[in-house]
Amino acid sequence: MSLTYLSGGNWSAVNSNGTTYYQSGATSVTGPVVLGHINTLTISSGAVVSSAILDGGVPTVSVLSGGIMTESVEVNGYLIVANGGVVSGNTYNSNVVTIAAGGSSINDTFVNDGPAADGAATVSVTSGGTLNGATFNSGTVNGLRVVVGSGANVSGLTVGAGATAVVSSGAHVSALTATSGSVVSMAATYGSGTPNTEPPLSGFTFLSGGNWSAVNISGVTYYQSGTQSVTGPVLMSRINTLTISSGAVVSGATIAGGVPTVSVLNGGTMTDSLEVNGYLVVANGGVVSGNTYNSNVVRISAGGSSINDTYINSGPDADSAANVTVMSGATVTSPYLGNASAGAFTMTVSAGATVTEPTTVAGGGRLVTYAGIDGSAPCFLPDSMITLARGDVPVQDIEVGDEIVTYHGGTVSVRKVTWVGKSQMRVQPSVPDDLAGYPVRVLKDAIAPDVPCKDMLITGEHCLFLDGAFVPVRMLVNGRSILYDKTFMVYDCYHIETETHSVIKADGVLTESYLDTGNRYAFQSKGRVVAINGRRNLDWNAAAAPLCVSRDFVEPLFRQIEARAEQAGLPDRTVTARLTDDAALHLVTDGGQILRPVRKTEDRVMFMVSGDVRDVRIASRSSRPCDMIGPFVDDRRQLGVLVGEVLLFEAASTRHIECHLRQSDLPGWGAMEAVPCRWTNGNAVLPLGERAPDSIALLAIQIRAGGPYPVDKTVGMDMAVTA
Repeated sequence: MSLTYLSGGNWSAVNSNGTTYYQSGATSVTGPVVLGHINTLTISSGAVVSSAILDGGVPTVSVLSGGIMTESVEVNGYLIVANGGVVSGNTYNSNVVTIAAGGSSINDTFVNDGPAADGAATVSVTSGGTLNGATFNSGTVNGLRVVVGSGANVSGLTVGAGATAVVSSGAHVSALTATSGSVVSMAATYGSGTPNTEPPLSGFTFLSGGNWSAVNISGVTYYQSGTQSVTGPVLMSRINTLTISSGAVVSGATIAGGVPTVSVLNGGTMTDSLEVNGYLVVANGGVVSGNTYNSNVVRISAGGSSINDTYINSGPDADSAANVTVMSGATVTSPYLGNASAGAFTMTVSAGATVTEPTTVAGGGRLVTYAGIDGSAPCFLPDSMITLARGDVPVQDIEVGDEIVTYHGGTVSVRKVTWVGKSQMRVQPSVPDDLAGYPVRVLKDAIAPDVPCKDMLITGEHCLFLDGAFVPVRMLVNGRSILYDKTFMVYDCYHIETETHSVIKADGVLTESYLDTGNRYAFQSKGRVVAINGRRNLDWNAAAAPLCVSRDFVEPLFRQIEARAEQAGLPDRTVTARLTDDAALHLVTDGGQILRPVRKTEDRVMFMVSGDVRDVRIASRSSRPCDMIGPFVDDRRQLGVLVGEVLLFEAASTRHIECHLRQSDLPGWGAMEAVPCRWTNGNAVLPLGERAPDSIALLAIQIRAGGPYPVDKTVGMDMAVTA
């Protein structure tokens, strides 16, 4: 097929006796054309522009009523589809597109790739416009956006890596797919779900105030607080907390009044219930199903599940604070985001979380999904130079089938690349640097001369191969030669898989290929495809070398690299927090009163507690060992104080309080220890059991360890590059 090249000027595509002619001044041609560096192309009624290429300059294409453009390519220009105009099967690279009322786009592809791409690529579908079967993939340059206005019609939209879809309230949307690395903000009616029915306000037991636990006893769920213990449907009014422990099933409950906090722990379930104007935390292994949450702040943690739940923000008890956060690793199935008459609210689905079959309504809650990866995935950033058999190649240019150099037991061999994954990382700056997703920059020569041979950029969990073992690079961050690069907030990242897990070389450093531990879903496959038998869900037993995170192994490596940086005169970017050994220990009663220590004797801290207090929270400063000692300590727990023996002196009796040593799912406590003590996280619940009315007791808490702590919690170990 021969192409006619047309350059510059303003062109019209017109229909003459069933043939489309391209005209400009005295020039008139037919057939496939290349329009280079033109100003405008106007496609009039009856004209069909087919297999055209528009490239160079900034062309403006206008498809008028009755005009058609199909199977064509436009690069870095403008496209306006007017009422009655149709575009179909085209590819637009880095274009600004407007689909006006009555205009239609069918099965078009939108990208933002190559040297002509920029951050201005946007597709706007106005009221009455139609976008069917479109695919958006940002390509090498992020920023491609589709904005769907109220009254627009969209069906079969696929939002790919690096692309963003913003759907306004009042748009008509169906069959939307968000793939890895995309962002979708949905405010329109979508899906076919219906809201849940609230539990009946009859046949219940009325419970008021205090801190409550839902526990499983011989297959029956009991609601307990102090000496009270009831079963069956309940109405809980102005309570402080409800903790649903393993095996307990809270069903048909109404929780309203005040600001209640409901915690669904591992193995706990809440179903067919209503919570109003409170907090809900669904922990790893917790399940909530068929509930209605009105004006709640909801957090669904990794491993937590929400199924067929309804989220609204309406009525006299609602406020503007409602929001829902779905953390990476959590699962939400068939959520219904309904009435938001009391204030807009958003369900934010973090990268690495899963949401399926959502329903949103016009004027209701907004759904925002980040379908990328979280900071736990080990990846290379673009332009990492990977050693292949043919030489060093940027990671983004590697294809399936390439031969990569691998290292094992002192031998060098070549293996095939079986898969290349790409995704997009979005930093979460509100959490510590090692969890936020900032990439780690390993400066040239940081480990040895020419190792790396240039600055290396990888994610924090990516491992370097040092002294025969894999070590996560986050454990080597020293603030001089290895540091978090905070100039990145959104970035692409890649991983490459070989036939078996391998030691490979990147930027002159021995490192790891991709080990499929179950996060393949987070990556978009790149290039050609080689069949892999499903998700492999491997672990480190299948790795090319052992993973070593022990302090005895990692700290000497850390010190060696740190000393090399000091000898090179590299500046120390570490912001050292002011530290204290004072835990600022105090108690918070179930009524919210703060109790300060009345006496301290050796390792015992004493508090006076009135008889109406049945539960307290042990509150203190907290810190992480990896921050206080160094990143070479693979302990990222938030530790408050280590509590040993607890005694309650009341009237003429002395009671041992041992629930913190026996109840594994007690909120605010760390893992059970082998010795009779346990760490708090800085805010741990301690039930005191039955109390004598009108009594005053002395509560003695043994503090076996704690600290140091940062004086200012906003100051961290900020070992980073900043803009």
